[in-house]
Amino acid sequence: NIHTGEIESTFHRYVKPDVNPRLSQYCIDLTGIDQAQIDGAKTLDEVLQEHRKWLKENNVISFPEALREGEKAVASKNTFLYTTCGDWDLKV
Repeated sequence: NIHTGEIESTFHRYVKPDVNPRLSQYCIDLTGIDQAQIDGAKTLDEVLQEHRKWLKENNVISFPEALREGEKAVASKNTFLYTTCGDWDLKV
């Protein structure tokens, strides 16, 4: 919230990879994510469905009932910001 500086809502999930579902030691050391977290995670399709539901419930994006695959979602009056960890994520 830009007026209060408070976080109003967050969405965080781990995704079980379809390819290479076993984490390398390098990945574990880099991220702090362990294999059990990945083994218990949902697929990308499941997480994207949950994310869409979260966006709708938080009035971030409006998904008209007629929205079909390939059509674009409509941004609501509310604005939002995705954040990232920084240079590593952005490959800067």
